[in-house]
Amino acid sequence: QDFIFFYFDELTAVRYEPPQVEIAAIEIRGRNYPVDSLLRLPQIELTYEENAIRLFVSTLRYQDTYTLRYKLEGLDDEWHNVDSRQIIEFNYLPPRSYVLKLASFKEDNTPARITTLSFIIHPPFYKTWWFYSAMALLLISILFLLDRERMKRKKAMQNMRSGIADKLHADINQ
Repeated sequence: QDFIFFYFDELTAVRYEPPQVEIAAIEIRGRNYPVDSLLRLPQIELTYEENAIRLFVSTLRYQDTYTLRYKLEGLDDEWHNVDSRQIIEFNYLPPRSYVLKLASFKEDNTPARITTLSFIIHPPFYKTWWFYSAMALLLISILFLLDRERMKRKKAMQNMRSGIADKLHADINQ
């Protein structure tokens, strides 16, 4: 009874931009941290003991599924897929600066909007340049003191020999 018709010329394809990836939770060494506070920081600073990080990520859109990928600059520069649980884990990260990039990808395999998280893992004090400098200065000081002590003994021995030689010369002259 009814006809449905439409004009092909008037049809437009709506392309949805993939959503931005959001960080839902951050665990550092198994302890939850407030996401809002950490994301406001320009760079998260961690100690060498806080080198195990777990991130829970989401697009916050549940009607569609998107390909989520990440890369950790400073460790690996390739994009990796986020697992089905939407958890990203990094264990035993070496001390240095990192930039984590998260993105959902378009159909043409290009990232949409990229979410970044910068953090630095500081080395232990005994692996810092100032500690090495202090140890080098201490070693040089010890070597200097040992050399000075050696020179004092050498001078004392020379004075003793000179004294004996002077007494012997004086005895021979008498």
